[in-house]
Amino acid sequence: MKKLLHRYMDSRIVQKVVRQILLLEVISLMITVLLSYILLWPRLEKDAIQRATSTNAEIASQINTSVTNMADASRYIVTSNELKDSLNEYYKNPGQQYYHRVCLSINNLITSLTSVRGVVLEDTSGIRFNSVTNLRNEDFAILDSQLYEQTKNNDYLKNYSSIYTVQSRTNIYSMAYIRNYYIGSRNYTLTLFYNVNPLVSTVNNLSSATFNGSALTDFQGQIFYQTEAFAKADSAGQAPLVYSYKPYEKHSSGYYFYNTVESTGWNMVSFMNRRTLYASFTELFAMTLLLCMTLCILTIFFVIPAISRIIRPIHELSQIMETVAHGDLNSYSDIHTNDEIGDLSNVYNQMIDSLNQHIEALLDYEAKESKMKYNLLIAQIDSHFIYNTMSIINSFARSGKTKEIIAINTALTKILQNCLRVRAIDVTDTVSWEMDIVDQYWIIESMRYDNEALLLWDVPETLKNEHIPKNLLQPIVENCLFHGLMDADTGIIRGTITVTMNKTDTDFIICIADNGVGISEPTLTFLNQPGEFMEKLNERGKHIGLSNIRQRLDYIYHGRARMTIENRGGTAVTMMLPLN
Repeated sequence: MKKLLHRYMDSRIVQKVVRQILLLEVISLMITVLLSYILLWPRLEKDAIQRATSTNAEIASQINTSVTNMADASRYIVTSNELKDSLNEYYKNPGQQYYHRVCLSINNLITSLTSVRGVVLEDTSGIRFNSVTNLRNEDFAILDSQLYEQTKNNDYLKNYSSIYTVQSRTNIYSMAYIRNYYIGSRNYTLTLFYNVNPLVSTVNNLSSATFNGSALTDFQGQIFYQTEAFAKADSAGQAPLVYSYKPYEKHSSGYYFYNTVESTGWNMVSFMNRRTLYASFTELFAMTLLLCMTLCILTIFFVIPAISRIIRPIHELSQIMETVAHGDLNSYSDIHTNDEIGDLSNVYNQMIDSLNQHIEALLDYEAKESKMKYNLLIAQIDSHFIYNTMSIINSFARSGKTKEIIAINTALTKILQNCLRVRAIDVTDTVSWEMDIVDQYWIIESMRYDNEALLLWDVPETLKNEHIPKNLLQPIVENCLFHGLMDADTGIIRGTITVTMNKTDTDFIICIADNGVGISEPTLTFLNQPGEFMEKLNERGKHIGLSNIRQRLDYIYHGRARMTIENRGGTAVTMMLPLN
């Protein structure tokens, strides 16, 4: 920031240009705000209204689904053989005993209908059977209503009452479903009283999340249920419009949304004031304007350095040359002014190219060294190997094989610890440690497959503290295991892998051999041509393990290590590592 301010104060030309840019940006910002209000605001308002319309339709759909369940419950009751039989007995032997039996049958039927509070069944002679329990005076008032009489006198009519409150220890919201049914040869009027507390709760929750209030009206437009927020809006002088053919209407107090509940003919009315509607997208609108302002401010930070570069090319070139004096030979000049300064810039760039050519060999060697060390790290563990090992642990866990889980987990932990033993990115480790890593790998693979193979070590104790390249043994043992000893058809691993080590005056010799199927002669010839082998296999993406080992040996021993692959009753890989 200080450097930027210094550039601004150091040049009057920069100050003039920046002031002009600031003026243009203020004008542009004002135009952006105006255009956003004219073009973007109506679009955001329309989207918010569409979301509110969809929410109101969803509430109406939830209500319709709930009241439809009442019709299903009524059919379940009237089609019951138990009810039919008890009614037949009553009409054969009228009396209190069989009357109570009918009521008891109705009561038994509704015990499995959790939301049904009670049922009243009335025949054409005026005899009423009921479910005995849970009915209140508010329920029986429905039976004396005009709605009930209208339905009773029309065989093909069904009706839903409005939602009403039943006084109890806790208020229960209820409604009635009235319909005529034939049970046997007689016609009955069935009245089913339904607990709609869950429905009311759903309406309240959905409404409060979006609207300032909601109400339900009957087909005549009379409100029979409303949320507290809707009632407050009404009492505050924002008189709700309870019916409209449109999905929504815009008024001075806000927006009203309408949807019809198909099964009942009710109207779902929701109210949203302007503040609530605008709040749903005001934040997005404000963020858009804030982004424009931020871009304007950032422009200044980029413009000042740009102008300074234009008018002060010599100063920039001297700064670049100063970095070279401090040892940075990658600083090139970007000055192209078509004058003497541009010529000087070109000569300077040519000088940098010439210096870089002289040190290219050293840089190339360092790049290869970094790449080799990186290859060493990524060669230590395979992500698929970890994934498969964890799958084995899960399988053992489901089978309750605790001992096996402990063994395989201990082995995997040892291997992962080896991956973390990097320190200064060491390229070697002790023979003892590398043997231990192979043993842990062997434990895991033995549990993963039907492994009938043996791993034999022929390593003198005196050699176990010697250092060899890190992760040298495991990839070759793995190749022997899967390419030498595994039966391609059955997947069974059978045979022996022998690791032998000895030491001469000049070399440390490692031989890893198996008694498996061996390698074909053309493939063997190909594998023993190091240059062609490493180039082609890296291009194909195959045998990366062997290629990685050859590269690391070449790097560590500067081309003096030897690695041969031959058939010897199986496959034998011999590595001769110079001691010096």
